[in-house]
Amino acid sequence: MRSIAALALLAVPGCIFGADADGDGLKNGEEEDLGLDPDDADSDDDGLDDGAEIDLGSDPLEPDSDGDGLLDGDEVDLGTDVNNPDTDGDGYNDHDEDYEGTDPLDEDDVIYEGGWPYYFAKDELKGGDTFDEGERFMNFEYRDQFGDYLQLWDFYNDNDTFVILDIAAGWCVPCQAMAAWMGGEDDPYFADYDDVRKAVNKGDMYWITVLGEGYNFNPTTPDDVEQWADSFENDDVPVLEDSNGESFSYVQLSSIPSLVLLKPNMKVDTSGVGDYFAALDAALDALE
Repeated sequence: MRSIAALALLAVPGCIFGADADGDGLKNGEEEDLGLDPDDADSDDDGLDDGAEIDLGSDPLEPDSDGDGLLDGDEVDLGTDVNNPDTDGDGYNDHDEDYEGTDPLDEDDVIYEGGWPYYFAKDELKGGDTFDEGERFMNFEYRDQFGDYLQLWDFYNDNDTFVILDIAAGWCVPCQAMAAWMGGEDDPYFADYDDVRKAVNKGDMYWITVLGEGYNFNPTTPDDVEQWADSFENDDVPVLEDSNGESFSYVQLSSIPSLVLLKPNMKVDTSGVGDYFAALDAALDALE
């Protein structure tokens, strides 16, 4: 006959090594060995039972196993891979695609057709009111050569990747020469800065061309942007339609082309405004 103490022990499901007190498919002893709560089917509260996480290979102690911003349970609901932040391999993580309404299971359905960066927390950033040294540049939103509306602050990053804003005009011959050089043409005028071009091509620096005027001194149109992009093909450079000339007035330009170097946090280095070679020198320094 069993003792009263033994009967009491059997009455507590969580104490029975071979039982499954929380019904998650894992034995109590297995849960204890894994550091899980044998009385809680979902130890990390991510909407996915511990047993299911073990079957999927995800972490039952980490609500977001792949670090993409989606809870594991939400990923299962979406059909995305709990262990892969970018299930379809299109360069945008599953959370951001779901938030922006693109399909995280379709590599052809992307946030930006051009493959430009995306920064989810940009709405939390401050600044952009004035153009001054050390201030964050305005978060403009202009249409690119693919017809997408690109926000500048999507280029905010923690990877020490600087941004060069090339504020240009369709009619500007020096602007065209710079674009041809950026597209791969040799130009002795810019030869000392080929490392900048190489860095942009490798993704170690970003270059953004903003057309503040079109080819006929008129406000920039989508046709101007398409013509520029076709004339100076460069898959690494967004070409943007500033149809109101907002960038010209914001920077208070007296000449073009004008390059503005932005730090990874989108704050301004004004050393090259009005002197694009000084901006290119600053870009070279940023690469060191």
